[in-house]
Amino acid sequence: MIKLNEMRRRVRTRKRELDSQSASISELKNKLTAFVEDVRNRSVIYNLIKTLPVWQEIEKLIKADD
Repeated sequence: MIKLNEMRRRVRTRKRELDSQSASISELKNKLTAFVEDVRNRSVIYNLIKTLPVWQEIEKLIKADD
């Protein structure tokens, strides 16, 4: 059996890991959103890439989080 103190230590450790991952994901999302908005403002580039499947997936990801 695992002792209560050991379980609490593991929970705290895992919570720190999750918080760190969450912060990294949030930072990545912010950078990706800024990139997409920048490309949308550049109409020539946007018109060239807006039909690419990968671009459409990126836009879906950003809209899903809004």
